[in-house]
Amino acid sequence: MGSPAAAATPATPTGPILAVSFLASVGTGVTWSGLSFIAEADFGYGKTANFALASANGVAYAVGAFLASRVIRAAERFVSPRGMLAVLLLVQAAIAPAVLLPVGSWILWAVGILVSVASAIFWPLVESYLAGGRRREELRHAMGAWNLSWMIAVGLSLAIVSPLGELGRMRMSVVAILPACAAAALFLPWFRPRPASHPEEDGLPVPPNYAALLASARVLLPVSYVVIGAISPLLPYLLGKVGAETATQTPLAATWLFSRAICVGVLWKLGGWHGKAGALVLGGTLLAGGFTLAVLAPSMPVLAAGLAVFGVGQGIIYSAAIYYAMSVGKAEIDAAGTHEGLIGLGYLSGPLLGLATSLSGGADGAYVATILGLMALSTVPAVRPLLRRSPAAAP
Repeated sequence: MGSPAAAATPATPTGPILAVSFLASVGTGVTWSGLSFIAEADFGYGKTANFALASANGVAYAVGAFLASRVIRAAERFVSPRGMLAVLLLVQAAIAPAVLLPVGSWILWAVGILVSVASAIFWPLVESYLAGGRRREELRHAMGAWNLSWMIAVGLSLAIVSPLGELGRMRMSVVAILPACAAAALFLPWFRPRPASHPEEDGLPVPPNYAALLASARVLLPVSYVVIGAISPLLPYLLGKVGAETATQTPLAATWLFSRAICVGVLWKLGGWHGKAGALVLGGTLLAGGFTLAVLAPSMPVLAAGLAVFGVGQGIIYSAAIYYAMSVGKAEIDAAGTHEGLIGLGYLSGPLLGLATSLSGGADGAYVATILGLMALSTVPAVRPLLRRSPAAAP
């Protein structure tokens, strides 16, 4: 958004951005983590069908995110970026109640895909508002608070799915998108008409090691979402295997979401990790270890522990990836769209691998081995940028 008007626009206050993000994340949580539980409980979906459903949502999100900047710029002839946020919120609100129609499981696919496309365009724009006009400490503080707000909301939205199922109302968790998005729209008057530009004249150039760290993070980020996409459709069955009651399944599944939120809250307040390669190494190690522990867990406590470790690892990777993307990418929608598109590719690849393994008759062990093999292979492209330039601490 490099126009003179954008350059003169001050940063949007953080409070309204956090409120919109928290409320809009209800849709994110239910769409990505809750649909598998709904499909199993209401339509009798097995693993193969759930992998197919998750793959379709991944395609929709990836395509929407990579096209987000083009869509937003084309729409600016008719509506401001702030107006575009309102349109996207209202579209999600209007779509969600359709999930209650008694027309078969295809309605779950349609609602999931349409909400995924709308949110894939919505989030890069929100991220551009968050980072626009902010640098260094101000950006770190705003991004830490933002990460914490939306991650808590995603965890809460998933946690309510199974308890609603006990009341025979599991699909009402999807309908909750309507009031949540409508409430989020009420905060948009506090947004600027368009995101502020990234400040260039503050005498603080981006540290040279940030580009290498961004390149590494952009390998680890989609890999982390491959793992999320792999484990999310499996969770109803993993929880059933260790004897979790129906009412407690999604609250237990949300363990990794809440541990991720705690992790980003600590990173927000801790500081000192910016510009350090060790944070990415730690994140990748915890991600792999937590996933392995969770999928092979013989009991409920072990499964919960694995999910918690997994969430911490993903929280480190996500925090680093979004921070370096918006620092190096100068808060542009293109940078945010690339960030979200990589997430979408991860969401797509994990379920696709599961679908391929399931259709070929492979056992769960083969699927787990495939995901771990992919993670092992990713270490080479992830480490290479860091070896080319030894990172130094950010000034």
